[in-house]
Amino acid sequence: MKASSAETGPPGIEYLYVDLGTVSGSFVTPIVTTSGAFLTAPIVSHITDNILRVGFDYKFDFQRPGAREVLTAPVRNSPGEPG
Repeated sequence: MKASSAETGPPGIEYLYVDLGTVSGSFVTPIVTTSGAFLTAPIVSHITDNILRVGFDYKFDFQRPGAREVLTAPVRNSPGEPG
């Protein structure tokens, strides 16, 4: 493995802001009010997210001088074939 400044990319910083909007609804509780109805509670939520990512690129150099080459087994001919 070989890494030098010429083979690596520049470091990167990325900021993402995600706004998924508003979600609303109601939640029914098992509590019974004096009127005989179940107690409900409204739910309103605005969903956002802030994401910061940091990264860098690198390269593996497997073809450097002096590296061992991959050896392959010789191909055998089928019976009856010349060679």
